[in-house]
Amino acid sequence: MTWVHRSLPPEADDPPPAPPTALQDLAAERDRLRSLVRRGIRTRHQVRILRRIAEITREMLAIGGAL
Repeated sequence: MTWVHRSLPPEADDPPPAPPTALQDLAAERDRLRSLVRRGIRTRHQVRILRRIAEITREMLAIGGAL
C-alpha cells in the first residue's frame, strides 16, 4: 500500500443514517421527560411535566405510531 492510498479518507461502508422522524423526536422528548417524573410529588412543575407527556402521547397516537 502506497502512501497515496493510506492518505485517502476511508470509504463509507454504510449510508449515512436517516434524519429522525417526527415520531422519533416525540418519543425522545417523552423519554427525557419521563426521567424527570417523581411519583408521589404533586408540585406545579411535576404536573406540567405529566401534562406535556400526555400531550406528546396524544400526538404520537395521532401520527399513527405505536407506543
